[in-house]
Amino acid sequence: MKKLLLLSTFSALMIGVSAQGLEDIIVETYYVSDANDATDTDGGSLAEGSVTYRVFVNMLPGFELQAIYGNANHELFLETTTEFFNNEDRGEETGDVINDTRLDENTVALDSWLTLGAASDEHIGVPKALDTDGSIVGGDNNDGGSDGVAGGLLSNADVAAGMPLTTADGLILGAIPSGIVAVGLDLGMFADENDGPLFTSNGGAWSVLEGVQGPTLDNIVLIAQITTTGDFSFELNVQIGTPEGGVIQYVARNPVDNEVEFDALIFSSIGADGCTSETACNFDPAVTNDDGSCLEPVVNCQECDGEALVLVDFDGDGICDADDCLGDFNNDGFINTNDLLEMIGQLGCNVNCTTDLDGDGAVQVSDLLTFLGLFGTPC
Repeated sequence: MKKLLLLSTFSALMIGVSAQGLEDIIVETYYVSDANDATDTDGGSLAEGSVTYRVFVNMLPGFELQAIYGNANHELFLETTTEFFNNEDRGEETGDVINDTRLDENTVALDSWLTLGAASDEHIGVPKALDTDGSIVGGDNNDGGSDGVAGGLLSNADVAAGMPLTTADGLILGAIPSGIVAVGLDLGMFADENDGPLFTSNGGAWSVLEGVQGPTLDNIVLIAQITTTGDFSFELNVQIGTPEGGVIQYVARNPVDNEVEFDALIFSSIGADGCTSETACNFDPAVTNDDGSCLEPVVNCQECDGEALVLVDFDGDGICDADDCLGDFNNDGFINTNDLLEMIGQLGCNVNCTTDLDGDGAVQVSDLLTFLGLFGTPC
């Protein structure tokens, strides 16, 4: 499992490792709202300092994204510690029905919604670093909102969002996937009023039946845009179609049957306290703040049993095998007649032999000769 890595090219968090068709999940910081944006009342209540995130699924070429889902074994959720911003003027529940002619009005372009690829009814959403056709939102492209702010809204160049929206808006013209189908989900939380804090399901999905591929060779598909003043987190499960017509289900945790666990499907904008060391027994991929609780096994002396440390103690004497005194089989601190008798009693042993000094799986004359060379020496 990988730790979060800040990518300056995407102003994004890319987390996870390749696992068959799914390469990673990209969480892009799309925009940070400023005081000018907060003056607008046409679009509702957008607070200064609100952060707009875009979430993408990155796949290998030829694979297609079919669904984002939750079921009885795997919860789906998107969560904020405050509320999701929903534009009251022209906002929508899914990105494919955002009217592209309205993207330059007030704060419509920052509305929260779910999607599979589309960021308007005419545009595909891509990371800003992959947007090569300039911008149609922000700054001089924007109408200035209810106060008619000179120079327009969405012009903040906060470094946390990387490339300003006045330079690239992550919108490219393209064929919009057929309508997004929401099954077992109430998308009302992304309607026309701020709402939150939790969107969750244990029996629903949003999908495009024929699947979606990214508009570029990178095969990156936008699945959500979220704006909030709070800390943003999610846990997702995704179904991906293979080039051969098969299906792979990637889950955030606790895979069963043929499911594939993929760590990057768990995200928090602030992380959590815990263990961040990948070599520790209690490593947690959702953690970004190491609190010193890591349980690191001592080489040749401890190993992991789930999240617990256990002693490597083949002979069951309560002492790490690597620390055992060679030849002192009863651990009394001396290599003496008692140990000799124990070795003689095990001559010919070839299963679970505690007096096998050379580690070849059997107690034989070679072990006895080694022992006699140690006889009488202190531990």
